[in-house]
Amino acid sequence: MRFYTSFFRNLLGVFIGSTSTLLLFIAILATSLMVFSGADWFLYEITKTHTWIVSISFPAVIIGGLIPLIVPISLYISSLYKRKLLPLAHISTQAVILGMFISSLLKALTGRTPPPHLFQDLIIGNDVTREWAFGWLNAGIFDGWPSGHATVACALGISLFLAIPKRFKMYRALALIYAMYVSIGVGFTIHWFSDAIAGALLGFSIAFITYHTFTKYSKSK
Repeated sequence: MRFYTSFFRNLLGVFIGSTSTLLLFIAILATSLMVFSGADWFLYEITKTHTWIVSISFPAVIIGGLIPLIVPISLYISSLYKRKLLPLAHISTQAVILGMFISSLLKALTGRTPPPHLFQDLIIGNDVTREWAFGWLNAGIFDGWPSGHATVACALGISLFLAIPKRFKMYRALALIYAMYVSIGVGFTIHWFSDAIAGALLGFSIAFITYHTFTKYSKSK
């Protein structure tokens, strides 16, 4: 029941909480700086001329799509035999759903043009990092700001890092490595790097809110 009653409150908390509002502001500021300084386009050109970066980064796109499905389902199944894993299942599931929903909502509003396809031949042209389609669904929900992969990866990875007991150091480290690799990887492939930074900050906000919701509930029982 706590999962359902807390969902909409946590959804609002990502936008109106003091810490989360600050992180959202930093995400917007960081994106603006990277766009107007030319940093986004500069990093894109580096990936186009150094293909090894794409080669080691592209698996992040696949991992970022599969892990958010595999981990929550696995935790729920495991909790049938080990009840202590149920809170982790709840935390990870809500973090993933919030990450997907919020990033899709923002994409529907921003409609930012994605980087030219990285597996095509490099054609140096105008900087397209400033092309946005603000408004509702002007560019669908797939292209836009922030990166959904980075948002979900950080929401899931950081919430698990916070929730997993400190004695399980390896699992906590893997959760952080997953979040970092996916965020950086998509920033060098299917997204502008500022999209990935914004997604990571948003994901951290979601993770923090989700984790504290369920830990407070557990302590009150």
